[in-house]
Amino acid sequence: MPDFHTLNIIAHITTGSLAILAGLLILSRPKGDKAHRVTGRVTLALAILCVSTALIGAFIFRGKLDLMGASLIISYNLWAGMRALKLRDNGRRTADLVPAIGVFILGVGLVALSQLTERLNWPLTLVYSIAGSLLTFGAWDMVRTLLPSRWRLWLNPAEHAFRMTGLI
Repeated sequence: MPDFHTLNIIAHITTGSLAILAGLLILSRPKGDKAHRVTGRVTLALAILCVSTALIGAFIFRGKLDLMGASLIISYNLWAGMRALKLRDNGRRTADLVPAIGVFILGVGLVALSQLTERLNWPLTLVYSIAGSLLTFGAWDMVRTLLPSRWRLWLNPAEHAFRMTGLI
C-alpha cells in the first residue's frame, strides 16, 4: 500500500494532467459559450485539487521555500483569475489589496530567505523567477486597484484570460 506522500504525488500528477487537457479544450472553444463555462468549472475544480496537493506536498512533505512559493503564486493566480470574472462589472475593490500585499510580501521574503540554500529545492535562477512572479503580480494587483474604474472594468476580462491561460 503506497504511503500518503506517494498518493499525494499521484493525485497531483493526475489532476494536473487532466486540468491541462481540460484547459486546452477550453482554449479550442469560443469564449463564453456554455461548453466554455462548463469546461471552465471542471478545469477549475481539477486545478484546485492539483494546487491543494501541491500545497500539501510543499508544506508537509518537503518544507522547501521555493516549492511553497510556486504553489502559492499558482494558488493566487487561480484565485485572481476567477476573481476577475466576479468583478467584471465593478473593478477591483480595496479588499483586493490584502491578498496582493500578502503575495508581494511573500516575494520579498523568498528573496530574503533565498540565501538559505538548504531550504531550497531548485537552483537560485528558478527561485528568483518565482520570487519575481510573486513581486510582479503583487505589485500589479496593488497598482491596478488604484486605476480609474473604467480601466479596471476593461482589464478584468483580459486578466481572466491571461491568468487562466497562464495556469494551463
